[in-house]
Order: sequence, then structure tokens, then C-alpha cells
Amino acid sequence: MEMPEKTDAFRANVRHYMELQDISQRQLADLAGLSPEWLCKMLRGHSNPTLPVCERIAKALKVSLEALVSIPATA
Repeated sequence: MEMPEKTDAFRANVRHYMELQDISQRQLADLAGLSPEWLCKMLRGHSNPTLPVCERIAKALKVSLEALVSIPATA
């Protein structure tokens, strides 16, 4: 599995959990201790998160890190 595929899955999963929980980018940034500008860049693919940042985002969304990095199975 290539790293870009994992990173794309991470971004898509973060957006998915944000939508499920009705959390805005600014709210997630505040909860994870990140700047809203950086979070926006990361979600658009202009910045890559480090492992500690991924863990902070998972904690803020109250999901496991595994849930954020897993690539959904296709039918």
C-alpha cells in the first residue's frame, strides 16, 4: 500500500467523522490544538500530518487512529 493512498484515506475519513459529528474545521482545530489554517491546508492535500498530529485529530474526533487511516473496502 502506497503512502499517498493512506494519506488520502486519512483526509477522507477525517472529513467523514467531522460530518457525522457535525464538527466544523475550526472546532476540530480547536479540539486538536491545531491552527485552523493548517487543518484546512491538510484537508486540501497541501500539507501532510505527522503521526502525533494524526493522534491528536483522532482523539479530538473520539475515534481510533486506525479508523482514520483505514482504507474503506470497495464492493
